[in-house]
Amino acid sequence: MQVPTISLATSQTHGRAAIVDEIRSACLEHGFFLVKDYGTILPPSLPDRTLDAARTFFALPEPTKRACFKADHIWGGYEPFKALNLDPSNKKGHGLNEGFSIAPPYHLTAWPGESTLPGFRDTLSEYHAAVTELAKYICSLIAEGLSLDAGYFEPFFERQLAHVKLAHYYRPEDQENEEGLFGAAPHSDWGAITILWQDQIGGLEILESRTGQWIPVNRLLLY
Repeated sequence: MQVPTISLATSQTHGRAAIVDEIRSACLEHGFFLVKDYGTILPPSLPDRTLDAARTFFALPEPTKRACFKADHIWGGYEPFKALNLDPSNKKGHGLNEGFSIAPPYHLTAWPGESTLPGFRDTLSEYHAAVTELAKYICSLIAEGLSLDAGYFEPFFERQLAHVKLAHYYRPEDQENEEGLFGAAPHSDWGAITILWQDQIGGLEILESRTGQWIPVNRLLLY
């Protein structure tokens, strides 16, 4: 299966209606698609700056990270290693990862202090705002593909609870030989769409339901 790649840039030969049709087809056929040419909404340097900020955070000592503990599911903050199980039916469903979630600005996030990580909060807040705008734009295209007004979904997402999550996947040496473990257990995300940006290592796979085959996916994915 080839995951479709859709350009969000418009031109005389590739207008908004064409993009709407491509996204509609991708959603109906695959449920996943890659996007490119989104730089007018998400500045090209911002995702990589965000990844750099994530690497710096996860390199901090464990006690420093735990001082930013996420105390409530609505809040943002640090999620320790194997804190979440995306497949409760599987006792090994706790993913081999740690995370840091950034809540919308009208909810609390347990940020590290500026003296600990200079610029971390500013970079992640900028990324959250930009990805939120990209999500709104994608949702407007999906709405039109359903023969709805472009702004149809917006009232449903006033003061929405979507988080940006930084995820650090790793396997400690003492678990090298343990079978049946995942970076993140197989799951379906909740919410309207997910925007996922990977580094060059990758690791994301999607399930082709018709064949049962797992398909590797690189870089930015929307579904």
